Amino acid sequence: MRLLLTIAFVFNTFALSPLDEALSKLIKKHNLTSLPESQLQNQNEVILGSRLFAEVRLSGNKDITCMHCHHPMLGTGDNIPFSIGTGGAGLGKSRVQDGKGHIIKRHAPALINLGYDEITDMFWDGRVHVDWNKGEFKTPSVELNNKPELNKKIRNALAAQVIFPLLSVEEMLGKDNEIASKKGDLAKWDALVKRLLNGSKSAMYQNLFKRAYPKDFEANKIDISHVANALAAFITRNFNLVDTPYDEYLNGNQGALNESEKRGLKVFLDKGACINCHSGQHLTDWDYKSIGLPQIGPISSDATLNDKGRFEVTGNKADQYNFRTPPLRNIHLSAPYMHNGVYETLEEVVDHYNHTRPAIKNYIVTEVTQGHYEEKIVKDENFVNNKLRYQLISDDDIRRPLQLTEDEKADLVQFLKTGLASRRLQRLKEASKLLK
Repeated sequence: MRLLLTIAFVFNTFALSPLDEALSKLIKKHNLTSLPESQLQNQNEVILGSRLFAEVRLSGNKDITCMHCHHPMLGTGDNIPFSIGTGGAGLGKSRVQDGKGHIIKRHAPALINLGYDEITDMFWDGRVHVDWNKGEFKTPSVELNNKPELNKKIRNALAAQVIFPLLSVEEMLGKDNEIASKKGDLAKWDALVKRLLNGSKSAMYQNLFKRAYPKDFEANKIDISHVANALAAFITRNFNLVDTPYDEYLNGNQGALNESEKRGLKVFLDKGACINCHSGQHLTDWDYKSIGLPQIGPISSDATLNDKGRFEVTGNKADQYNFRTPPLRNIHLSAPYMHNGVYETLEEVVDHYNHTRPAIKNYIVTEVTQGHYEEKIVKDENFVNNKLRYQLISDDDIRRPLQLTEDEKADLVQFLKTGLASRRLQRLKEASKLLK
């Protein structure tokens, strides 16, 4: 009798529920596997990168850091629709233009899980592309592209990406300073490196660079590639967050997701058609898509109000209004959403995909969005632009109403919010509450 009970217990323990059975088939159909941790980084590079990430001396006017737009406590973003660059004041939702802060053209993308060599494109429009397996290196800097003795030292796409905000007048470079006055990209980068090694913090930075790159330091060969690689090492090491219930579930832990999250995952993989673009280990195809979004921006900025995304890199008309499909782990941390931050919640994002046709017409700039900026934020009302935004939607499943029920939408949002949330981050959040 005891033997029969034991056998029954074991059978019931390992038997899949109908929902788990359905998910198992969908997971196999889409060939989904968990995302492994990124490769280990040189600890001395990580330490140097951590200093550089919070270093105002990398900005022309010494008034902004990488962390201002990519704060670790804000999901590695800034939680506002458009970042406020050099000249602004404050952090995160408290950041303001302060009379002279520049409004950046796009929403600051999260830096979570970007340190993988298979990720070859960076920025919403993919203007940085590095694939050393194919010998490809393309960036907005013609000087850097044409200097292989320098660019070949830049480790991957993430490392190439991190040095371009340093050249942006609106983001970090500014105007009327000794860095901005230099002619050419390489000269500006060289001046920033010299500022680190010879400025008021020279002793600290000389020591950090020496520990991270001893041979190059002794040979007096420290350059922007070392800054790039150190920042990338820090981002890779500290923002690698793959310990999610979803990943545990893929690895065989049937109890990792609760019932609502499982139902949400089923919607994600089936009726919701999210998997069409958010596929693979990273939950993105790394492609560029148009999804019929309303476009907003400062009333004075035609470039932002008619942001054509990938087209601005390729010149291909089919790429108009296409933006990179973002990865989704820890997506709950990086509100507001989309390349322009038009949606404040994941519920709004799901509503958009559920019925895209009225999205542009019905969108209204909220007081929350306007409250971050001194300049008036408006929606692009140009009929031709908006018609094209809808016509160029990349996927028929996006153009066609999904007809998700309220319960299905709620479960999908639950999966996105908690099923894809790092357990380590959750523990850190709980610990921080106890300290208050």
